[in-house]
Amino acid sequence: MVLLKEFQERIITDLVGIIKCFFDLFTVISKIGGLLIQSFITINEAFLTLVMHSHPSLKKMLDFENDYVLENDHVILRPMLASDYNLLLEYSVNEPDIWKYNGNEPNNAEALRKYIDKALYNRKMGIDYPFTVVYKKENKVIGSTRLYSINLINKTTELGFTWYGKKYQGTGVNKNCKYLLLSFAFDQLKMERVGFRANSLNIPSI
Repeated sequence: MVLLKEFQERIITDLVGIIKCFFDLFTVISKIGGLLIQSFITINEAFLTLVMHSHPSLKKMLDFENDYVLENDHVILRPMLASDYNLLLEYSVNEPDIWKYNGNEPNNAEALRKYIDKALYNRKMGIDYPFTVVYKKENKVIGSTRLYSINLINKTTELGFTWYGKKYQGTGVNKNCKYLLLSFAFDQLKMERVGFRANSLNIPSI
């Protein structure tokens, strides 16, 4: 019985040692991954700066540091801000149906914060230009939309990441927003192709 107990204790000790080794290895890999991600961010920022300096005409097309405001009689599309979190939170928490077909669903407070942070980061990287939608009749923030996958060299972009509070769906808000974005993309930015994407199951959007 003594030998069996000692054997069991040795097995447990060895297992603990193996688990600790895996944990240490995972920690090292995580640190390396973090360094690689940071290096990628730095390289991407440097590349974007180089491209902009090498092609000054690109900055004239779309200056990501400039705050573009698109507006007609019904809606205002203004650049998304970190402070919009408080204005969009009610839709994130109270209207889960909005996110049914959204793979990046900001359907809770924490997810919304990450959603906005990622949108603002992508603008900084020169990838996307996110807008917050204001309904003029009520002077109220009601959703968001953006130009994304922006390629200034090829003069292409996608239009999407669009969502509105349920009260404002099917009211003509989306039609007005799309018109403003298309006019901005083709007339002001001189894009040659603008694409639309939607989940194939999202029949209302299609």
